[in-house]
Amino acid sequence: MTSDQLTRAIIQGVNAGGEQFLEGTLTAALPIIWLAILGLHLGRPYILDMIDRFTLCLGADLLWLVYVVLRDLLIISGVIMSFMFFFPDVVVSDQLPLTGGLAAACLFAALLVKLAGDPDHNLRDFRLTTFLLGLGALFYFVPYVAGVQANSVVAGPLATISNCLESCLGCRNWLCFHRPAGCAGGAGGGLYLDDWRTR
Repeated sequence: MTSDQLTRAIIQGVNAGGEQFLEGTLTAALPIIWLAILGLHLGRPYILDMIDRFTLCLGADLLWLVYVVLRDLLIISGVIMSFMFFFPDVVVSDQLPLTGGLAAACLFAALLVKLAGDPDHNLRDFRLTTFLLGLGALFYFVPYVAGVQANSVVAGPLATISNCLESCLGCRNWLCFHRPAGCAGGAGGGLYLDDWRTR
């Protein structure tokens, strides 16, 4: 082995290790992001009740501003972190939730509703955002808990179900579903924007 081959092998190993570390970190952080998004979204009535108790208008405005910025930044960061579910090489090689791409599509659709509508003042948009976030959390947490986390502890028939919920061990044809689901989500978002413009 020459020194150039050794250098190339070391660089490839470091790059592959860094990629695995980054993807593993994102996979471990996404459940925390999802829980924070759901908690902040569903905690909106509590924040509104707290705002009514403020005697100083500046304090109420600052609380509302911090709440909205934190909630929306978490949704944006969740969408950005979920982009890894749309790369087939990552989904096939790593232990990820099988329906993580659908969860990312739901989170992106919720972000579109927030950008195009006004969930803070329109009840229909708030319900749609709540439904999309709940569906996305369901798509993420069920395969994450029953597939990725339970894979090392379950045995027998439960191990077969657990393997099917994990991206690297599950049905390979499921990857073909992500592309049409993304197209359907984009078309649905376009229809929603068109409906919103005509209101």
